[in-house]
Amino acid sequence: MTVSAAAGDRFHVGVRVTTDGTAHLVLHPLAPEAPAPHRHGAEPAAQEIPLGALPADPAP
Repeated sequence: MTVSAAAGDRFHVGVRVTTDGTAHLVLHPLAPEAPAPHRHGAEPAAQEIPLGALPADPAP
């Protein structure tokens, strides 16, 4: 998947894990006029990219 970003664009990046163990990469664009890291307001919506199920822990 390609994420279009201009030079200087910034994102918060994270991983969201659902209760069934499926992971999603989350890219949340930051508003360019707000100071980092406290950017609030009318920001573009986050994009979620499914990564699939996480592997089971081999050593519980």
